[in-house]
Amino acid sequence: MVSEAPIGQPTDLSWLLTGLVQRVPHSHSALLLSSDGLVKSAHGLEPDTADHMAALA
Repeated sequence: MVSEAPIGQPTDLSWLLTGLVQRVPHSHSALLLSSDGLVKSAHGLEPDTADHMAALA
């Protein structure tokens, strides 16, 4: 599998979360975490709130 993202560059996945929130009825925000629980991307959440939610996961 070949990645479209340049090697060594962070991948911006905000488009993925934006599309998810738009398609899921009654959703207002989305949060994507890495396997170790760090915030990879967030939509509709302040950075502090995203970090707090990640700590709870």
